[in-house]
Amino acid sequence: MHELAHRLGMVGAKSRLRSLASALVANGNDPKLVQELLRHSNVKTTLDIYAKAMTRAKLEAQGWVLQQLLTEEVKSAVV
Repeated sequence: MHELAHRLGMVGAKSRLRSLASALVANGNDPKLVQELLRHSNVKTTLDIYAKAMTRAKLEAQGWVLQQLLTEEVKSAVV
């Protein structure tokens, strides 16, 4: 996991939170749930700042990047 954490560390914390919030809302999760997960006091913060509109193409691209990171982690753990 150390290598994966290192690779994910190259992406800023705010970017990861925005991606997480956007993906959760885009996949139909209740915005109040996302608010609670991000520990925001107001759902407006979650929706206005973190949960940006996501197209299916953006979601697929994010999934591909995550898969590549995880695949590399598995490969390095096996070697």
